[in-house]
Amino acid sequence: MIKVLLSAFGYLGIIAKVAVFLYLFYLFIPLDLFAKSVNNNFDSRKRATPVKKEDFLSMAIIVMLVQLILWQIPATTFPISVLGIIGVAVPFSLIRFKDHITETIYVISLWWCLRSVSFFIINTLTNWYSDYLMKDILTASNVEEYVEVRTGIIQISVEIMYVCIIVLAIIPIKKIVKRYETIDWNDLAYLLVPNILGILITWIMISIIIIVVDGTPFILMDQKPELLFILPILALLIYLGTVVALLRFVKSQEAKRTQQLYFTEHLEKEAFENRLQETTRVNEQVRSVKHEIVNHFANIKALVDDGQYEALAEYITNLDVDISKIDSISFTGNAIIDVILNDKMAKANKQDITINMSVGFNDAWGIQAYDIGIIISNLLDNAIKAVQDYDGADKIITFSILSKSPVIIICCENPYSDENKNQTETQLWHGLGLKNIESIANRYNGTMRVEGKNGRFMNTVMLKAQF
Repeated sequence: MIKVLLSAFGYLGIIAKVAVFLYLFYLFIPLDLFAKSVNNNFDSRKRATPVKKEDFLSMAIIVMLVQLILWQIPATTFPISVLGIIGVAVPFSLIRFKDHITETIYVISLWWCLRSVSFFIINTLTNWYSDYLMKDILTASNVEEYVEVRTGIIQISVEIMYVCIIVLAIIPIKKIVKRYETIDWNDLAYLLVPNILGILITWIMISIIIIVVDGTPFILMDQKPELLFILPILALLIYLGTVVALLRFVKSQEAKRTQQLYFTEHLEKEAFENRLQETTRVNEQVRSVKHEIVNHFANIKALVDDGQYEALAEYITNLDVDISKIDSISFTGNAIIDVILNDKMAKANKQDITINMSVGFNDAWGIQAYDIGIIISNLLDNAIKAVQDYDGADKIITFSILSKSPVIIICCENPYSDENKNQTETQLWHGLGLKNIESIANRYNGTMRVEGKNGRFMNTVMLKAQF
């Protein structure tokens, strides 16, 4: 009977542990299981897309089968069982949802850490009640059966405790993770530290918990009983480290969204005000040109009425209506970007700086206009500022936005003053908005490069289109 119960609880334990892993996967990776939930919690501006239902279910079935097969192998240890999860989840992520490989790695490390540190608590609890269960072993009529039953009870309780502790540990994590967050590689390196620490400490303790000296086994807990109290405390500290790291990450993501929202609203307001000022200026220029045309027609009519046709011909020949005053240009067709470009062109013209521009913008790129606007504004502000201090005659800035699928290349090139030749690029450009540009580049899986060559600075930003 006890063997049947052990087998049943063994299967249930495996299923429960895999279910916990899949639930963590659900918490950190957007799944297309419930469309409403995904749409409410998944930021459409992120680089990735929700995982398809069939892909998630396929991975769940494969992970479950692998774990059940490994459980049937007597020599299978906990690390081997974890490697079974890694051997399925990571390759599956690389093939079916490679946009979420960082989140998958974090989920595996978190699940592994929770299982590892729970060992310390379970080991302490088991030591406490195993002595109580075995207290009558010397007076038992059937020692073999007595030991088999009590050992079975201990094994069943261990499976139950594993599941209960991990489930309890997930509750605070569930409270923290209220929406899907994209984890980049820098964030992943930070988040992995407490998880890896917990895994390594557990491995070390498991490897030295029983030491054989001259053929005699020594149990560490018997020699150092205080470890039964210290190790659970260590496990709680590691868990708190994991929770705090996750909390700091979520808070930093919320702060970034708040900052981005503020900047977006500010940029949209500034774009609207600039567009309003530009429209007012154009209207005034149109009225001025209209006034000139009315005067010209009046003069022409007077010459015709007087029959002075030779003077009329000369007048028409010399007629000049300055239409160039109306100089608002639509560079891309996007209102926000065009306002910024017109504003920077006007700013450069006041400084007798020429901007040679070749730009475009397409909504199909999947890159937000205000993100492009931030890059344009910072690049051209930096370039104009540098050219203002330039003592040469060729005060020319070359600016371009090109699409070479799947990459969008934004390039700004300008001359620099001789007095800045000995300065490094980082020193020269420090504090001029490059952090904002680099942040946007990272968000779109891109790069930013600043280089000086042959008396000219070139700042190149590459973004990956989000088709």
